Formats: sequence, C-alpha cells, structure tokens
Amino acid sequence: MKLTKMSLVEVAMMVTMLCVAANLQETTDRVKKQLSVFTVVKFPNTACTSATNGRNGTCYTASECSAKGGSTSGSCASSFGVCCVFEKSCGAGRIAENCTYFTSSALNTGSSCSLTICKCSSDVCQLRLDFEYFRAQ
Repeated sequence: MKLTKMSLVEVAMMVTMLCVAANLQETTDRVKKQLSVFTVVKFPNTACTSATNGRNGTCYTASECSAKGGSTSGSCASSFGVCCVFEKSCGAGRIAENCTYFTSSALNTGSSCSLTICKCSSDVCQLRLDFEYFRAQ
C-alpha cells in the first residue's frame, strides 16, 4: 500500500494527538497521586485534658491555638490536634473561649481587677465559674 503525502501528514497529526493525550492523562494521574498524599483531617473542637496538671483545654490545630492566643499543652484527636489552654489575668482584655483560666496574682489583692468574657456562640445562655481558690474579705 502506498501512502500519499497527505496521508503521511494526517498520520503524523494523529500520532502527535495520541502522544499529547497520553501525556495529559499521565499528568492528571500524577496530580491525583500527589493530592492523595495529603489528607484533610477534621476533628471537633471538644474539651481535652492538657499535659499541665489539672488543666483542661480545647482541641484545636496548633495554628488555630496560636491564632486564638492559647498555649499548647499535650495532644488530642489522635495527635492531629493540640490541647489548647487559655489563661488570662487582670486587665487582659476580652476572652471568648470555653474553659479559660482566670488568674489573679498576690499583687492584685484588694484592688479591682477586670476581664471581659464574651459568648463564644450566639446560643450560649449560661456562664459557669469554678473557683480553685477564693478568698472573700
């Protein structure tokens, strides 16, 4: 069978198109494999027990904890999260995190001390205060 000049051009174009299609498929497969290495882990921001003796915290990612002003103390969520402990003292401004520890030093004894506590969500209807040490005069 004799191929004409026109049919050689057509064959060359088809081979080129097949090569491009195969390369595109290979690139797509490679991208899928790369993305499958990174799995997004989601976990609830629930209460956790910190590594600090007797303190509780909230389970966040390390970056969330830092952004919210907490300190990491132990892990949670199968080590995908950190137990984030929030501690504020007199004049520290505002806090809107569950399980925040308020501390007052001996320097504040007898003087006024303030901290604004904000709701962490609109459906909050109660505030619970647990005193570890309380002295009334």
